[in-house]
Amino acid sequence: MPFLRYNDPNSSQLMKHMKLAVPFIALALMGLGCGSGGSGSKAADGGIWKTTDAGVKFASANVLSGGKSIGSLATASVMNIEMDPHDSQILYASTREHGLLVSEDGASTWQQPRQAALRTGSVVDVEADPKELCTVYIATPKRLMKSDTCLRTLYEQVYVENRPTASITDVEVDWYNASAVWLGMGNGDIFKSEDAGKTWRKIITLKGAVTQMMVSNADSRQVLVGTDKDGLWKTVDAGVSWVQIEKELKDFRNGNKVWSLVQDKTSATVVAATQYGLLRSQDFGSTWEGIALLTAPGQITIKALAMDPENVSSIAFASLGTLYSTTDGGVTWKTVKLPTARIPEVLIADPLRWETMYLGVSAPLK
Repeated sequence: MPFLRYNDPNSSQLMKHMKLAVPFIALALMGLGCGSGGSGSKAADGGIWKTTDAGVKFASANVLSGGKSIGSLATASVMNIEMDPHDSQILYASTREHGLLVSEDGASTWQQPRQAALRTGSVVDVEADPKELCTVYIATPKRLMKSDTCLRTLYEQVYVENRPTASITDVEVDWYNASAVWLGMGNGDIFKSEDAGKTWRKIITLKGAVTQMMVSNADSRQVLVGTDKDGLWKTVDAGVSWVQIEKELKDFRNGNKVWSLVQDKTSATVVAATQYGLLRSQDFGSTWEGIALLTAPGQITIKALAMDPENVSSIAFASLGTLYSTTDGGVTWKTVKLPTARIPEVLIADPLRWETMYLGVSAPLK
């Protein structure tokens, strides 16, 4: 989604109001270590890592604030990180076992919402409304919840999935019309709501699990969908009709396994992380070209991917143990060893300052 930049002199007051409206209860996360160390270095290298120099150095960003007690998120498996479009210091982290985490200070500290439904279990995605302050959608595998009160209360029945073979994988909100909400599923279904989650209709079923949906920053009627084995699908009319991007990927072995998508501020450039490697499009997904990496095609798995929305030549991604970055669109790459042996799941950058990035990592599934 595009990030809103406030020029209104009252915007700082709006941010102050929103932050003060978010009450969190000081609760330690069950199963997470106390202090900053945890039970040994291997158990304490998870959670979230932050860099302010484009990856030259990463520091652990895992302080769990709990009133008079301080805990650590360093054993958590983080699956996704969402930056609030109204304030880049507000971050939401989805975890595999420990629910939702929220930071109001750029990951210096993290807290949990008060709702029991968000303190344990899996949260797969979080999406902040790009227009309405304090409105957030939180997706678990079987339920989409919504809050329009800065997480003080929840509407727990926005969407409930009762089918045993289906689960939620992604949620996106239209930046132009915030009443339009998209829901991607693990069985390939895509649902859409035109009334901010009150009612839903299925608009298409794909052959693979939906890994990520992306609404164009230039025209929100255009949506690009990545899947784990069915390649890419695109609509230019808000979901009325769809085109599969199939033959355009035939030259890229395993390019039909798409893990993540990023775009610049005008959607003139899109980069996809696939099992082939990185692919780049300059027509919002209709055609693709490969980006040369330091590794052979298919050698590494890339899920954690970021691109500077102001400068498409600056791209960074993390694979096991290593951060790769380029400032010339992939002509040359620099590498930095990561301070964690866990699996990189998500990499996001502050749209106002590319050098500031957040990396979420997870433990392997047993």
